[in-house]
Amino acid sequence: MPQSEASQAVLNGKKFLRDRRTLILGLSPGNPYYYSLDVLERLFGFARQNSEKVLLFIPDKISEHNFRAVGSKNPEKSARIKANRLRNKCNEAVRNSGLCHTSHSYIRWTEEVETCPKFFEAYSYIQELYQTNEVFRTDISQSTEEALRSLKNGREKSGEGFNKENETEDVLDLEEGEKYLLKELAFLAAVPNIYENGEEFVFVYHRSWPVLEKFFEGHYDDIVKPSLGFVISDW
Repeated sequence: MPQSEASQAVLNGKKFLRDRRTLILGLSPGNPYYYSLDVLERLFGFARQNSEKVLLFIPDKISEHNFRAVGSKNPEKSARIKANRLRNKCNEAVRNSGLCHTSHSYIRWTEEVETCPKFFEAYSYIQELYQTNEVFRTDISQSTEEALRSLKNGREKSGEGFNKENETEDVLDLEEGEKYLLKELAFLAAVPNIYENGEEFVFVYHRSWPVLEKFFEGHYDDIVKPSLGFVISDW
């Protein structure tokens, strides 16, 4: 796919916004960008204007993979603290932005995702694709390394959740971190089977995400997955 050519996921995003499909807001608990109340209020205001159903996705449980990958001695606690802090920020932004007047809810990983057989089917398929497709495996690895280095650097610069006594050497466990991304892709692939009116949905994120767009376009397996529309929040 040429750099200047919009992916099918991006084109779907524009169409699905016009059709006011379900919106999923990707909110990364390890990313300082999402701890800005101003950013969250603008994001939630956008969601309120463009959909009657908004799902807030704070990947708390699977973030344990990322914190484990960057060397946290207690990844479960790190993921929980970061997610709770972000959720508190989101609750304030929900009130300030008026999203409270729109149907919205947090995605509950354990109760909603891990109870859906289609999620595990998707995860098994993606794991197999990872093992058999070198291009997919390389893209997953590169995307994961970028995210982990950003997480590691952000923790060290902010001083939040970073304590030399609680950290191992400055190394990244890419194999562990890749589990996070593979599960995230599996979740998005299974959304139509998890949520009512999820046959077509819009995933909103703060930057481009080539591996996601290529996966749903069928770049790796020649199977187009038309359910996802992708929108970048460029504020």
